[in-house]
Amino acid sequence: MATLAPPAAVCKRPPVDPPPARYRRRASKARKSSRSASPPRKSLIPSVKEQLEEKYRKDAEFWATLSKERQELERWTEERRRNREAAEEYARLCRVYVDSVDGLAQDFKEYEESIARTAKLTEKVEEMNKETEEMNKKTKQLNAKTAQQNEATAQRIKAWGQYLDAWGQANRDHKESNDRCARLNHENSQRLDQRRQELDEEKRITHEYTTQVYNLGHRVNAYCEGVRQIRRDVRKLGDDLRRRHS
Repeated sequence: MATLAPPAAVCKRPPVDPPPARYRRRASKARKSSRSASPPRKSLIPSVKEQLEEKYRKDAEFWATLSKERQELERWTEERRRNREAAEEYARLCRVYVDSVDGLAQDFKEYEESIARTAKLTEKVEEMNKETEEMNKKTKQLNAKTAQQNEATAQRIKAWGQYLDAWGQANRDHKESNDRCARLNHENSQRLDQRRQELDEEKRITHEYTTQVYNLGHRVNAYCEGVRQIRRDVRKLGDDLRRRHS
């Protein structure tokens, strides 16, 4: 970085007091003009402060953007957790359904055994009319119950198919969510690495700039001290000349 040169106003030589006049009135006017204040110098520190404040404001906006992206990632993670819990609950319902299917198989087995017993009883229809009518009634009731069970089983099978479809869709959505989260994590890591490098470079530049400003301040102070010494010498010379002519 190039070093900053002192302002042009600072480089001008201070005005020299005119020689004392012969009369007292003119000498007083020259003394008044020699005591006039020099114009104030413009400081460089406020401009540096404004630049640093602007940089810090941009850094704050950048970190706010990163915080927002982190909150979005946490929201996606929470949705994934809820999907996993829903899948576990769905698996539990599936196990309950399998148990119910085993119970239905046992009922079917018992029904087949009752049909066999009914077949044996029908052979005795001609001998036992009364018993046959009662057995027919029982058979009709059992058939109605079986039809209800068959209908319930069909509904359960249909519901099972719907559950399987929903479970497959949930798995696909879960995979897409995981892919999005992985992509966001990779992009955020790249952006963080890039921003970390930029911050290191900005710190280095700021340190160099601060060092230059500090050195420039020392140079300006030394220059001002030299100007004040010259003014003191000139004032002393004027006083000596006035004492000689008085």
